[in-house]
Amino acid sequence: MFDRLEWWQVLLLLAPVVLVMSWIKQRELQAGMSSFHNLTPAQKAWIVIMVLPPGVAASLLSQFDEAELIGYVRAGRSVFGSGRNLVRPVLRELMSLLPQELRRKKGESSDLLELTISRAEDHPEKLVRLFRSHWAPPDSRKKPEVKSVHAGPAEPEGAAT
Repeated sequence: MFDRLEWWQVLLLLAPVVLVMSWIKQRELQAGMSSFHNLTPAQKAWIVIMVLPPGVAASLLSQFDEAELIGYVRAGRSVFGSGRNLVRPVLRELMSLLPQELRRKKGESSDLLELTISRAEDHPEKLVRLFRSHWAPPDSRKKPEVKSVHAGPAEPEGAAT
């Protein structure tokens, strides 16, 4: 029976192996990816910034201070897997957070990425404000500086050199 296999017999023998291998690969991919529900606000902002064209992303990033930039980069470092499963829900959430005048208008494209790029190009300061108010990294919250009122021990007279 297995001396000379026909093409359809080879397919029948290999089909279960291929199915099991693809199922294992899919499980491994999902186990290693970040889930939308587990994303922090800063990770969501990082995903939005990374899907923008380089020039638009750079102009947005230039408006953040150093502590915020470091916070976003740290958040971005902990996003695992491909972003294709994360981009759509993050952009949907972004559109729901936008002020009414920046949301999709009648006749505009329904593509979320296109709308986000358009809003980032036309209103970068509003997008930065939205990131700071809703998706700020935890490290960017500045702690008030405590200035010491103690000047230290007084130097004895004549000790100055």
